[in-house]
Amino acid sequence: MAKVEDATRAALEREDAEVLQHYYYQMLLLRRFEERTSEMYVKAKIGGYCHLNLGEEATIVGLMAALTPDDYIFTNYREHGYILARGVPPGPVMAELFGKETGVSGGRGGSMHLFDEKAHFMGGYAIVGGQVPLAVGAAYALKYQSKPGVVVAQMGDATTNIGAFYESLNLAKLWNCPVLFFVVNNGYGMGTSVAAGSSEPDLYKKGASFRIHGERVDGTNVLEVRDTVRRLREKAEKDGERRSWM
Repeated sequence: MAKVEDATRAALEREDAEVLQHYYYQMLLLRRFEERTSEMYVKAKIGGYCHLNLGEEATIVGLMAALTPDDYIFTNYREHGYILARGVPPGPVMAELFGKETGVSGGRGGSMHLFDEKAHFMGGYAIVGGQVPLAVGAAYALKYQSKPGVVVAQMGDATTNIGAFYESLNLAKLWNCPVLFFVVNNGYGMGTSVAAGSSEPDLYKKGASFRIHGERVDGTNVLEVRDTVRRLREKAEKDGERRSWM
């Protein structure tokens, strides 16, 4: 534990103070936004379903800090924090949760369907895994049109058990698409533990049969997430293919 703490301290000391302050601000913004969202949902001010990013702030900020304006991101329905960390102001995001026309989706998407084309935030998807094939298709489009950037397919752990996930891995490898499969593993899918729901609980290994490299990252360490994503996306853009995922 002491070695881990020393390594973390050394990593922090190498970073610019303003950068660290910005990450802290973003994580605090996400936490306060979601706390107020939870309050308004309990008071029935927000309709429909509402899935929060509480506890995932470092994971989200680390991922988004590694992306460039050319990159695209597709998420699942737990996406409030991702669009905020992408730089979209909290006002239009909260307005969307309240179903207002001033919301990022015109008040028609609600909590699970946030969207901002200018930010290359291609929406949250209510169907488990629905975003994964679309992300691979978008990555293929970037490659086909020789455009810069990569595509991130964010998902939860349970998504790695559905058929569309494996079909997407297969096509991503066959077509050498610049896509990063970003799995946020909180240990449970609808109350079922990962170990009880997956014969391979080490989710980063699931791409092995498709010859896709995987890495496990500490999602509570914003710098580790950022540096890992940055390294993998740079390789993807350079090679014009996606050989790595998280």
